[in-house]
Amino acid sequence: MKAYLVLEKIGSVNNYVELRVKHQVFRENSFFNTTYTFTASNGIRLASISHPANSAGSEIIYLRGIMGEKDNIVFRVLLENFEKIKIAVKEYNINMNEVFANKESELVF
Repeated sequence: MKAYLVLEKIGSVNNYVELRVKHQVFRENSFFNTTYTFTASNGIRLASISHPANSAGSEIIYLRGIMGEKDNIVFRVLLENFEKIKIAVKEYNINMNEVFANKESELVF
């Protein structure tokens, strides 16, 4: 499976996990179905708007977006959301692999 999105765990502080976007193929309107946002089955939303960030307690993880100079920002997420975020990233990658597998199969004559 190709990884279209990879988050890297940098460390932990109190009840938070510090993350950085290690790899992201698509951003902004090409991130997911031209909508900027992917919603996982567990409710976590991955969004590509401006730069990596997360508001405390929020289930929206902002990834690389229009502000390319901030691509390597380290951001914190609640420890209790960390496993859900890992699942959301996995679902995003599975979904993108299915999308591109379907597009490639459409090109076969």
